[in-house]
Amino acid sequence: MGCYGYNDLIELIEAEIIEELGELIDVKQLENRARRSFKSLNFSNNSFKPPRPSIDYPPLLELKPFPALLKYVYLGDNNTLLTVDQ
Repeated sequence: MGCYGYNDLIELIEAEIIEELGELIDVKQLENRARRSFKSLNFSNNSFKPPRPSIDYPPLLELKPFPALLKYVYLGDNNTLLTVDQ
């Protein structure tokens, strides 16, 4: 390895910085292209209804018989949370 003067070191550092900036620009361009590939969803017609929480509106369940050592247990207000107990 040879001796480098101050100006040579500055040029090496500048070259490294320029290379890193080039890589960052490339990555940023890829990110921008990826963002453009998605289409915006239109919720203005109100066709989208968020799901209702099951604690407020429990689903109707078909309960099947368990062996003798297991049983259904309801928790929560109005017995809305179903679980299995031993």
